[in-house]
Amino acid sequence: MAGRKTTTKRKKQTKSSIYDLKELQDRAERLLKTVKTRGEKYARNSYETCKEFAEDMINDPGRTATDVIDNGKEFVSDLKKDTRKKIKSIVKKGKKYRDEFPTMKTIENKISKGLKAVPARVNLASKQDIEKLIRSMEALNKKLDTLNSKYST
Repeated sequence: MAGRKTTTKRKKQTKSSIYDLKELQDRAERLLKTVKTRGEKYARNSYETCKEFAEDMINDPGRTATDVIDNGKEFVSDLKKDTRKKIKSIVKKGKKYRDEFPTMKTIENKISKGLKAVPARVNLASKQDIEKLIRSMEALNKKLDTLNSKYST
């Protein structure tokens, strides 16, 4: 008789809830420490900048106001330049990809057919009609010239 294989299932080891709580507390402490250091860093920089500005306003308000205005104008001009560059690049990409849209050709064909139908609906002469009229007028002018030369002599 063939022997039966016996398999024993191993129980998964689970970490105790105390370990989970300790891990959670450690993470919370690290998060608070990070928030505290970064908050102090950014708050301190802002405070120092505001303090310097206030001192400059007290010492020389005219020059400080002029500097603020100049910096604002420079910022606005840089912003306009950057915006123009972005818009130009967007338009350039749009033109590049415009022809790749499958419906673009269909739209262009419908528009061109519609534009070709307008002169007929308005009863305007086509280019061929105008050229035919010019040829017949030239022929008529030749006949008139020959008749004038006949009767003038």
